[in-house]
Amino acid sequence: MAQDYVKLADSQLFILKALANYRFLTVSQMLALDYDISRTQIYSKIKLLREGTKPLVQTIDLGSLPGKGRLDVIYYLSQHGALVLQDLGLELENINYPKRIRALSTDYLHRISSVDFHVAASLWAKSEAIRLDKYESYYDDGKKGPKGKSVQRTHISFGNKKFMPDAIFKFTTADDISRLCCFELHNGVEVKRLMEQLEVYCEALQVRAIEDSYNYPHSARVLLVFEQEKCLQKVQMAFQKRDDLADYRPNFFCKTVDEITDGNFKEDWHTLYDENLRPLFG
Repeated sequence: MAQDYVKLADSQLFILKALANYRFLTVSQMLALDYDISRTQIYSKIKLLREGTKPLVQTIDLGSLPGKGRLDVIYYLSQHGALVLQDLGLELENINYPKRIRALSTDYLHRISSVDFHVAASLWAKSEAIRLDKYESYYDDGKKGPKGKSVQRTHISFGNKKFMPDAIFKFTTADDISRLCCFELHNGVEVKRLMEQLEVYCEALQVRAIEDSYNYPHSARVLLVFEQEKCLQKVQMAFQKRDDLADYRPNFFCKTVDEITDGNFKEDWHTLYDENLRPLFG
């Protein structure tokens, strides 16, 4: 037995299971997960989970970042924590803990916002009785690529092109309709590199590279989330000037990070072809 887990409180099990689902979480993100627990209680329970020679939870603490101040500590399951959850009946393949930690100094803000997106999608799915069938992110453990080499989990290749969405997920609505979505997060205000990425997305949509990789019979949706609204507007204008990309405009849905975390995940997505807002589906 990995741990005398009988002593674990329900709130500690909540923390462990949340980390098993989202892989990385800050305390603020745990508070967003619709569980009746206070910030003080989370800190207290995590402190206990980090104690001993075999802690169940470990941390990434990058200190401060110029212009951003003190960064929130990131928590994740240790291998021992994963074994405890396995003892409790969770399938190991459903326990998302990092086998090794890569440096996050250049990826911290992108990683945090990516987790925020996953949390928002999950809470929306739960609120509408939608089944989140699959959720894979760029920071998950790798997979075998087309030549047998390890590639990142969301790696997609076609022809001589390849790209890596920040996440790919599939969900099924209450009326049994499935949707496949790619998520792409853009930090900063630079547009040129993002437009080059979107060109690759359009090529992939043309040959169904995303859909075929996930055995999906319809067209995938690409959800673009922007750190800054003015960058979203620049991309809208740039995309509308590209007649060669016009056929793919309906595949793209856009929001800002703030709009994603405001509790209205499904509704009011910006388009790349006019000023109207539309729901993610329906």
